[in-house]
Amino acid sequence: MATQTFAAPADQYFDSDGVRIRYVERGSGEAVVLIHGLTDYIERAWIEAGTFDRLAEHYHVIALDCRGHGKSGKPHDPGRYGLEVSQDVIRLLDHLGIEKAHIVGYSMGAGVTASLLARYPERFLTATLGGAAPGRSLPAAILEAWAAEMERGSMASLIVAAIWPNDQPPPTEEQFQETSAFLIAGNDPVALAALLRGALTVQPADLTWAKVPILGVCGSADSPLARLKEMTLSMPHLELVEIPGADHRAARLRPEFGEAVERFLAAHPATFPVV
Repeated sequence: MATQTFAAPADQYFDSDGVRIRYVERGSGEAVVLIHGLTDYIERAWIEAGTFDRLAEHYHVIALDCRGHGKSGKPHDPGRYGLEVSQDVIRLLDHLGIEKAHIVGYSMGAGVTASLLARYPERFLTATLGGAAPGRSLPAAILEAWAAEMERGSMASLIVAAIWPNDQPPPTEEQFQETSAFLIAGNDPVALAALLRGALTVQPADLTWAKVPILGVCGSADSPLARLKEMTLSMPHLELVEIPGADHRAARLRPEFGEAVERFLAAHPATFPVV
């Protein structure tokens, strides 16, 4: 299906318990909230990939810069992250007067989505977990090591653990540097380090009772795929789409990602009139 080309959406802001959060919106109909991954922002995560405009043809699409990212506020206190990142989404829905929405998260955004679904299932029509699966509890020492590297402008350990394709040889030092520079460019490393230190973990068991339809979308060369497959065994309301040959960074950019989300949303419409 051909996607229309739109002008860049206008930046909007609201106050989320003292942190200024940027968001953009377009379209009409059922609301769809898009939540990006670590180090990303609205343009790189959703607009450049075409997902935002694609969904806006049929839905009221809202994308935000998570706190610590893009044009949103960037606290340096780890206590301003964790659950607060999820609360920003609830506060945004309240700010816009939206009772229920579809929610689509990628990577870190999928973790935020899982947190929201575990705590506020009544606010969501569907949930999409892109490139991530809940349940990967990390020791505080590992998160601290990642945060300390982030403050130095490096993501080497995180790249190996969460980003690098699992069908490729380990990255070279040059690849480490290039990938870190690309991901961190334009960000505040201290704020991102604070976000890592305040990170929360949601277990799959936290989602089993939330009967909201869930879509998992993951590249075949991305490590969360195995965990998502395991989750389908205990969660019959979880549908899984695998994107062949795609790694963590590439899957979101592939047309199959937007196609899968669009097809899933159409299969699970709201059961109440949308004003």
